[in-house]
Amino acid sequence: MAARITQSQFYSVLESNLKTNYGKLALYQQQVSSGKRINRPSDDPGGSAVALALRNSQADIGRYLTAAGDARSRLDESAVLANDANATLASVRELVVRGMSDTMNASSRQALANEIEQLGLQLLQIANTQSDGTYLFGGTNSKQPPFAEVTVNGQKRIVWQGSGSAARATIGAGDEVETSLPGNQLFAKWSPTGTKYAGLTGARAGTSKDQGVAFEELTVRHDATNAVLGAGIVLANGGANDTLIGTRSVEVDAANNQVRLGTGAWTPIPSAASGQRTGVIAKDENGAEVHFDFSAWSGVDLSGSATGTGSVSIDGTNFTTIDLTETNLQLTDAVSGAIIHLNTTGITRSGRDLVNFGGTSNAFDIIGGLVADLRNPSGMSTQELQKRLGSRLVELDAKHDDVLVGLSALGSRSARTTDVQERLNGRSIELQGRLEKVEDVDLTSAVLEITRAQQTLELVQSTGSRMLRTSLLDYLR
Repeated sequence: MAARITQSQFYSVLESNLKTNYGKLALYQQQVSSGKRINRPSDDPGGSAVALALRNSQADIGRYLTAAGDARSRLDESAVLANDANATLASVRELVVRGMSDTMNASSRQALANEIEQLGLQLLQIANTQSDGTYLFGGTNSKQPPFAEVTVNGQKRIVWQGSGSAARATIGAGDEVETSLPGNQLFAKWSPTGTKYAGLTGARAGTSKDQGVAFEELTVRHDATNAVLGAGIVLANGGANDTLIGTRSVEVDAANNQVRLGTGAWTPIPSAASGQRTGVIAKDENGAEVHFDFSAWSGVDLSGSATGTGSVSIDGTNFTTIDLTETNLQLTDAVSGAIIHLNTTGITRSGRDLVNFGGTSNAFDIIGGLVADLRNPSGMSTQELQKRLGSRLVELDAKHDDVLVGLSALGSRSARTTDVQERLNGRSIELQGRLEKVEDVDLTSAVLEITRAQQTLELVQSTGSRMLRTSLLDYLR
C-alpha cells in the first residue's frame, strides 16, 4: 500500500528546499561581495585548517622580518660608527708620525698633542654612542656606557665596563644574528703578544712570563763611571752626568783632535784656547754618553776604557743593581701589580724605557700615552721620544686593525641580514599566494553559481506556489 503524502509533509519539503536554495544564494553572494571562498570555518573545515597554518607561518615571518629590520638598522649604524673610528685612528697615526720628525720642536709637538687629545675624546664619544636608549657597543650590557673614566693607582684611565657577549636577534627558525660588536673587540681587544721594550736602554724581556697591563716605565739609572784613562784626561764632574752602562773603549786621536767612545762617531776636542774642554761629550754607537774633561790633556794619543754601572727599577723607587749577566731579573711594581723579568745583558745606557705589555692596551690608553709623550714634561731627547712613540704606534696600529676587522664583520652581518630579509619577503609572497588559493573565491564560478541558485530558487518558488493552490476540492471535481 503506497504511503500517503500529507499536506504538512509537502509544506515541510517545500520549506526545506526554499531554505537550502536561499542558503546557497546567500553563500555565493557573500563570497562575491567579500572575495573570499572561506568566511567561516564551517565553509570549508579542511581549507580553514590549511589557511590557519598559512596565516601562522605568515605571522612568524612578519616577526622575523621585524627583527631582521631592527638588526640590520643597528648593524648599519654600528658600521658607520666603526668607519668613523677608523678615520679617527688614521688621523691620530698621521699626527704621531709627524711628531716623530726630527724637524719638530717642542711647541709644535705640544700642538699635535692637543689635537690627538681631542681625537681621543672623539673616539670615546663614538665608543659610547647610544641608539634608542641603549649603547651600541655595550654588548648585552647595553644600559651603561661601555667605556668609563676611572682613577687607577692615582692616574685617570678609560676602562671597559660593558659585556663581551654580543646582543643577538632571531631572524628565522633556529637562525640568529649578532646585532653589533661589543666595544672591547673594537677598542680594547685582549690579545697578549708578550712584553716589548721601546729599545732606548737595550733592556729586553727575560725568560719568565711577565704580568701587567698596557704600559709601564722601566727606569735604568746610571750610578757611576770608572775610567782607565791617562794623559791628563779625566771624567767631567766625576762621571755624574754620564749615561753609559757597561764597558767601552776610549780612543783619543791627537793628530785630529778627536775622541771616540766604543764604535761611536768621533767627537772633536775643542782647542785649549776655547775654554770648552771641561765638558766634551762622547757618544757610543748606542747613544750612551761619557763626559770628559780635557783641560789638562797632554795632547797625546790615548787608548783606554770607561765602565758605567747602574741600577734598574719598575716602580721608580726600589732599584736593583744591574748585573750585565742576568737574563731573568724579576722586578715588581707593588702599586700597579706589574711584574717583569728583565734580560740585562744588552743594557747599554741609562734612561726611561717604555715597557709595553703587547696586546693588553685599549685604544684610549695608547692615545693618552701618545699625548703625554708628545708633551714631554721630562724633557726627553728626540731620539728617546721617537723610540717611545714608535713603541706606542705599534699598539695603535694593532687597535686600528681591530677596528677594520670589526668593520668587516659588521658589514658581513648586515649583508647576511639583508639576504635573510629578501628571502623572508619572497617566502611571505609565496605564502600569500597559497593562502589566496585556499581562501579566495573564483568570481566567475561564484557568479555562475549565483545564477544557478537564483534559477533553482525561482523554480522552487513557482512550483511551490502552484502546488499550494491545489486543494481537496480540486481532487473532488
